[in-house]
Amino acid sequence: MLRRRTPSRRFLAALLATAACLPGPTIAAESSVSGASADLSITIGNGSDEIETGQLTTYQIVAASSGPEPMSATVAVDFPFGLSNCNWTCAGDGGASCAAAGSGDIGEGVFLPTALSRASFSATCFVATSIPIPPPPTLAVTASVVGVVSDPNPLNNIATDTDALVPVVDVKVSIDDGLSTIWYGRSLTYVIKVSSQGSDAIVRLVNSVPSTLTDCTWSCQSFVGEFCPTPASGNGNIDVQLVLPANSGGFTEFARFSSTCMLSGSAFLDVVNTAELLIAPPFRDPVPSNNQATDTDLLRRSVDLSATIDDGVQYVRIGDFLDYTIRIDNAGPDSGEFTYIFDALPNGLSSGVWSCTASPGATCHEGVGNTLDDVVTIPVGGHVTYLFSAIVQGPSFTAPIANTVSAFSDLETFDPTPGNNVVTDRDIVVLFRADFDFP
Repeated sequence: MLRRRTPSRRFLAALLATAACLPGPTIAAESSVSGASADLSITIGNGSDEIETGQLTTYQIVAASSGPEPMSATVAVDFPFGLSNCNWTCAGDGGASCAAAGSGDIGEGVFLPTALSRASFSATCFVATSIPIPPPPTLAVTASVVGVVSDPNPLNNIATDTDALVPVVDVKVSIDDGLSTIWYGRSLTYVIKVSSQGSDAIVRLVNSVPSTLTDCTWSCQSFVGEFCPTPASGNGNIDVQLVLPANSGGFTEFARFSSTCMLSGSAFLDVVNTAELLIAPPFRDPVPSNNQATDTDLLRRSVDLSATIDDGVQYVRIGDFLDYTIRIDNAGPDSGEFTYIFDALPNGLSSGVWSCTASPGATCHEGVGNTLDDVVTIPVGGHVTYLFSAIVQGPSFTAPIANTVSAFSDLETFDPTPGNNVVTDRDIVVLFRADFDFP
């Protein structure tokens, strides 16, 4: 948790105890009594007005003296929780001296001998990704300098750098129902995964299902903690707030939603379902392109058509009339709105004519010609039956007669068993002989 701490103060008593150890002239306690003074000042800044979690930031801290007396002093910086692994260096100008390097908080003695003396610290820290939710608006670091002689202007002995705190988090969403094609009357289940890396964050997951989906119910599971919303289930659209934890080891799936819907019978377009993660200030996502995902399924009906054809005989003679009974059934699960029936009479047959009867809810047509080519509607469990009549040609045709009928759907309709959609009736043509007893 990120919290502010009030920076420590190094007061006169502590400085007197360490003054003798500092390089340069020794400043006795009596000097303050004798009226000696020096105007100390300090500045701090990181060159920015905002600070991002998960990044390094470097503070420049400069303690200076405007004289007139030499000054031994202590520079103090307590880095607040949220800044970690701080390492610093120090360099002196104008005869100033300080410790060369260190880590953690700064509490260092410096010696500033002249009005041009400067002790310059450079401190680099890591900005933590674990932050309070909601995050504080700013992160402040305070530096102070306290000397061993009187300071005529103590107001510039303390300085604070305050930056807007920007939690950086890369959130990612995916959505998939495991299908590329969907059929009328089917249920389908979308799996929506929410992943994150970076800072603690508050995000909003939105899944507004298209009008082609109805009766949606959803639920949430979390596999690495308790990161589902309350309640963790609902109906219809998903619109929930999620609090995701800091994670710097790569994308981790924190929440998984399952949304099960029915495909509307009135659907006529492909089914496009989108999930989106919305993130608002102060949170910042450096890769917004993976905040939205879409699943698209080709919309298709599913009908199981089957065909039969039979003229009731095996042997025919030239000049015979043949009556083929053709039946097309639809076992569903969807209605065959655009079912095509095709039967082109083979060589050996001519003078075709057909009639049709339909079960309740089905439609078909009659016609004349050697090619039966009809567009019909067959509801689930329904059928159409044709009587296709023709004459066996003469006088020299003797090849077997194979009459084939096929039933197939439009390109938007799927048939799970297409092998029974095409069937053939075969008859053998025999020549009439006086000694042949034809049935």
